[in-house]
Parts: sequence; C-alpha cells; structure tokens
Amino acid sequence: MAVATGNLDHVELMRRAGFVDVKEFGGTPAFATVTRAWVEEWDRHRDALVELLGPAGFHDRQRGRRNMLRAIEHGVLERSLVVGRAPTTG
Repeated sequence: MAVATGNLDHVELMRRAGFVDVKEFGGTPAFATVTRAWVEEWDRHRDALVELLGPAGFHDRQRGRRNMLRAIEHGVLERSLVVGRAPTTG
C-alpha cells in the first residue's frame, strides 16, 4: 500500500498510533531487483501474455512497471516494512 505521510515518517506515525518497539526495514534495493525481473520476464513471455491480456493490457502493465522502476531509480519511490507491537496493558 502506498501511503503519503506529509512531514511525518512511518515510524513516527506508528509511535503516535501507540505502537512500541517500532522498527523500519528498507526494502527498496530488493524491490528494484524484483521490478526489473518482472519487466524482463514479461517481455520474454510477451506473446503468451498478449494473448491472455490483449495488447493494451500487456502494454499498460509494462508501462506501469517501467514507470515504477524509473521512480525507484530516481529516488522518488521507496519500499520499506515498518513493524511495531501493541503495548502490553497491565
């Protein structure tokens, strides 16, 4: 899920929501690798995917993935996992 947070980072939002032991794990490099492989494999299986999705469906999805990859490479799009736990009540 993409989330716009304004001036607050995800860790701070989690803390403000009452979570404790909040940690953020960066996943952008792995996401870039997966996105790149996704584009390459879809290109490799183009004929079968065009038959399944139609030309417009195939091209729309690939265009979206290529745009996503460009955004990652330009530092506009990042991926991370933020985890925390609910505080124990006493």
